[in-house]
Amino acid sequence: MAMVHAQFSSPLMVAGDFNVIFKVDERSGGASPNPRNMEEFNEAIFQCNLSEVSFDGSSFTWTNGKVWQQLDQALVNVDWARLFDCTKVSHLLRERSDHGPLLIKYGNPRNRVVREAWWVPVPVGGMAGFFWKLMNTKRKLREWNVQVFGNIFSAVKDAEKVLLLTAAEYDQYCDEKSRTRVAEAKADHA
Repeated sequence: MAMVHAQFSSPLMVAGDFNVIFKVDERSGGASPNPRNMEEFNEAIFQCNLSEVSFDGSSFTWTNGKVWQQLDQALVNVDWARLFDCTKVSHLLRERSDHGPLLIKYGNPRNRVVREAWWVPVPVGGMAGFFWKLMNTKRKLREWNVQVFGNIFSAVKDAEKVLLLTAAEYDQYCDEKSRTRVAEAKADHA
C-alpha cells in the first residue's frame, strides 16, 4: 500500500474486500481475530495516510453463517476528503454472495445547493429579503440532507421492527437459520 500512496499525490479512494479488519469489534463469532493481521493492516493504512469512510447499513459485510466481519471497506486520503466532502458508503444486503456490496456516493453538492438556493429571487429587499434567502437556503439544505443521507429516524425504526420480528421467530423455532437472522438484524440495528 505504501507504493500506492507514493504513486498518487492526488485524491485517492481504495475500496473493496481487504480480507482483514481494523479492530476487534468489526468481527462477531468464531475465534478471536489475528492481532498481527490487524496491526499490519492499520500500519499500512497509516503509512498511506488513508482513513475509513463512514457507512450506513449492516456493521458486517461478510459472513459464513458462523462468523460476521466487516471485510469490505472504503478508504480515502486527505485530498479526496477535501474535494469530495460528501462521501458516503452504504453496506447493501447480501443476497447471493457471502459479501454485501458497497454502494459509494460522493460529491461536493453542498456549495452548489447553497449557491442555487441563495440566488432564487425573493419578493422583498433589505433584511426581510435576507431572511427569505436564509429560510430558502435552510429548506434546500434539509431536502439535500434527506436525499443524501436518507431519513435516518425511519431507518432506525425499521431496523428495530425487523430485530423484534427475527427475535420472536428465533424464540419460536430456536434453529440455526433464525439465529443467523437475529444476528444480522442486530448488526443492521447497531
